Amino acid sequence: MTQVMKMAKISKVRLELPDLLGEKYRVKVSYKISFTNLEVQAGAKYRHLLTMIGDDTGTADGIFDDGHDETLRKLRDETITAQSTPISVAVDKGPFNASELDEDFGSDEIRAKVVVKPRPAFAELATAQRESPQVILP
Repeated sequence: MTQVMKMAKISKVRLELPDLLGEKYRVKVSYKISFTNLEVQAGAKYRHLLTMIGDDTGTADGIFDDGHDETLRKLRDETITAQSTPISVAVDKGPFNASELDEDFGSDEIRAKVVVKPRPAFAELATAQRESPQVILP
């Protein structure tokens, strides 16, 4: 049995959805990804995926939940290589119409989800995943 080693770490994920005039929003996400010396020395490669999620599990309104989160938009999908200094990620995208962030009836609850998954050559390394706190659009 292959032992999976937990390696890459994702700092607290911060999500902001500044309200622009006319029901438009910007999406701002920031976090850091750090690696161990072992990963750096091995030249470990990962798939780095950042998505916006429509949250339908335990939402604030409770009435319109279907129990399934929806992927609203992929913000990043790239290969990264482990490095000795943390990778700072700052995404600022938009504007998005409110309708593009509308994942259900009622209030819209949004999270940012970060996944750092090892490429096949480094399969013994574990996948790291972290989500931002939920943001509720007005």
